[in-house]
Amino acid sequence: MEYPDIRGDISVRYVFNGSNGVAILRGKITDNNGENLAVNQNVWFTFTRKDDDYFMESGNVASSSGGTNIHPLLARTLPDFFLKPKEPFYFSILRLNSSTWQFYTSRSPSVFCQR
Repeated sequence: MEYPDIRGDISVRYVFNGSNGVAILRGKITDNNGENLAVNQNVWFTFTRKDDDYFMESGNVASSSGGTNIHPLLARTLPDFFLKPKEPFYFSILRLNSSTWQFYTSRSPSVFCQR
């Protein structure tokens, strides 16, 4: 992802199990001043699924810093779902073929995945 004053290189791995899941975020965010922030977030969540649509609510959120303060670069870059408990998040996953998927957030393409 890239904003005018922030550049992010972040991978997200979702694991779904029953009605629970975890999102594992790893990477870094860099601002125009060259400040680097390591991203190391684990977000446990509950979810419901209807066809290709996933409706999630964050539960426990753990950061590598171990603290409860949210770094301003994270707050500007990531949705609240990845930073705070009890935050909703919605996306759709459409399988395009046997090895590719397109994620949609708010009906806009957001992530393209290839195996």
